[in-house]
Amino acid sequence: MEEKRIEKHLYERKHQTATGEWSRSYYIRLKDWKGVRRVWPAGSTLKTARAKRAEYEHRNALKEDFDKAKVKGITLARWG
Repeated sequence: MEEKRIEKHLYERKHQTATGEWSRSYYIRLKDWKGVRRVWPAGSTLKTARAKRAEYEHRNALKEDFDKAKVKGITLARWG
């Protein structure tokens, strides 16, 4: 697996599939406004990756809580 930085907060990952073909995917890596390092998948094309990066940077600038959808402190009894 090979990783390469494309632009600020945007990285490319190349890997070889089981059939021997090379595949690439992009991901976003940045530190949010709380100081937590975040990594998100950004797609398989550079155009969509740049759009997603702009979206996440905008949401970060608005100080959106990226963890609000996560369920915290749920027990197996409450879940069932």
